[in-house]
Amino acid sequence: KIYFPNDGITKGDIVTYYNEVADLILPYLKDRPESMYRFPNGIEQSGFYQKDVDDDKIPSWLKTKKIFSESTNSDIDYLICNDKATLLYMANLGCI
Repeated sequence: KIYFPNDGITKGDIVTYYNEVADLILPYLKDRPESMYRFPNGIEQSGFYQKDVDDDKIPSWLKTKKIFSESTNSDIDYLICNDKATLLYMANLGCI
């Protein structure tokens, strides 16, 4: 799948990039709830923010944290990115 059409950068290229820089990025993500900005069809299509992840629809090895949201008066399950596997999972979702 092409993510950056003008440069020919693919989803695979993005995942490879995050794999290569994971050790530099992960210390800044550790134990922080992630608000993901996803572009599953590339940057020329509309992206969307995702905070709440459905524990029933994600792999069991992913770590989440419930945080109460006053604006929605409910808990939000945020993804926690503490390791390379989770970072690559996020990249595979189209988080650029």
